[in-house]
Amino acid sequence: MTFIAAMAAAPVAVAQDAPARAGAEQIAASRALADQLIADGDAAGIFVNSTKDDGVARVTHVASGMTCTFDGGPEDRVYIFPQGPGAIPRGEDVGCVSRDDALKIDLTLYATHYRPLPDETEVLAIARQGIVARWPDALPYTGGLPATTMEGRAPTQSAAYKIRIDGAEMLTMA
Repeated sequence: MTFIAAMAAAPVAVAQDAPARAGAEQIAASRALADQLIADGDAAGIFVNSTKDDGVARVTHVASGMTCTFDGGPEDRVYIFPQGPGAIPRGEDVGCVSRDDALKIDLTLYATHYRPLPDETEVLAIARQGIVARWPDALPYTGGLPATTMEGRAPTQSAAYKIRIDGAEMLTMA
């Protein structure tokens, strides 16, 4: 199966160090959190607990391999998007939401199995619709944005919106 993963979040670059092994209690708590998120999202069999020994709660979408991490915040959740007539089958349109309060980032990851595979412009349009659905007052951001390029390929497409979270203006991207 071919899955497309998209992300909407405030842009941040963070250095990553090799994770340290967590204590047994922290690992157990993280595994319990991942299990609870799967249960709360009615996502058993669609997501699996993939928590490692670093003590970070992780779930992995079985079909796509998308892995989401969580720190136990109230915003943490796993989504199985609803289906309807002619819609994508259950478990093939999913997402994860987590919040990093220290960095003031809401991170939303999506994995969707499209048939037929849409082009990049269609995927970006779907991501834009998702942002506006979540934040109806979102305004397009018209400032400059960094673009990822690969030799021989056109730059990736992106869109950004100004949103308000807890009274503060933030930027979300797709």
